Amino acid sequence: MKLSIQFILVLFTQILFSQNYPITSITPELKENAKAVVRTQKINVDITSQNQVVITETKVITIFNEAGLSYFDAYQNYDKTTNIKNIEATLVDGNGLEIKKYKRKDFKDYSVADGVSIFNDNRILALSVNPTTYPVTLVYTSEVVSKDTAFLPTFFPISAYEMSLENYEFTVKYLPGLGFKYKEFNFEGFPITKTENNNILSYQLKNLKAIRPESYAPEMGKLFPKAMFALEKFNLVIDRIEKLRKLSIETNNVNNDLFQTLLQKAFNNELVTE
Repeated sequence: MKLSIQFILVLFTQILFSQNYPITSITPELKENAKAVVRTQKINVDITSQNQVVITETKVITIFNEAGLSYFDAYQNYDKTTNIKNIEATLVDGNGLEIKKYKRKDFKDYSVADGVSIFNDNRILALSVNPTTYPVTLVYTSEVVSKDTAFLPTFFPISAYEMSLENYEFTVKYLPGLGFKYKEFNFEGFPITKTENNNILSYQLKNLKAIRPESYAPEMGKLFPKAMFALEKFNLVIDRIEKLRKLSIETNNVNNDLFQTLLQKAFNNELVTE
C-alpha cells in the first residue's frame, strides 16, 4: 500500500508538470528568435511594515538549447539584513516530466565581494544546472524576508534579448502610512496591464515575442519597461549609512547628496535605522 501511494504521488506530480509546461504548448510566435521562453514569472513584494518586506518569486523558464543556458538564473542575493526562508527548483523535460528536484542544500553559497567594494558582506545562493538534453524547463521558487525597505525590487520584465514571455506578473502590496511612490519608464508600446487599488499595485505582461539585439543600441534600461518603487518612510540598516558615508568620501563626494538625504530623513524620523 505504501509503495502504491508513493507511485500515485509521483504520477500526480508528473501529470501536473506535463499539463502546465510541455514544450508543445508554446506558440510558434514565442519560439521565433528565442533561446528561451519565460513560461510564467510572478514576483510579489509585500511591505508588511516600515522595517520588513517579504519578497516571493516563482519563475518557470524553458530553454531550447545550450545557447540559452545562461537564462537559468536560479539565484538569490543576501546579506545580514536578509533571511532566505525558502529556495528550491525543479528541472523538467520537454514533455513537462520531472527530471530532478533541487533543495536549498543544492544551491552553492558564494561571496560576491570583489576586494574593492565596501559592500563586502553580500553573498549569493546560486544553483548550477547542466542539462544533458534539450529542451528543458526550470521551475524556481524563493521567499526572502528583508529588514531593509530602502531598496525595493524593480519591475523589469524584459531582462534579456532573445527571450520571449508568456506571462510576467509583478505585485507590490504596501501600507498607506509609509508614503509609497513609484515611477514608470518606457511603458509606451508594450502590452502592460496595470491595476492599482486597496494599496496593491500590479503589472502584467503577456505573450511578448523575443527581441533581437541590435548593434549600437542603448542599454536595455533605456529601451524596455521599468518601474522603480520607494517609501518616504523606510528602514535602512545603520551600517549601510556608514558605508554610504565612506563611499561619498572615496568617490570625491559623488554620492554625498544621497548620504545627506538619508541623514535628513533620519533626523525627521522618516527613516528607521538599526
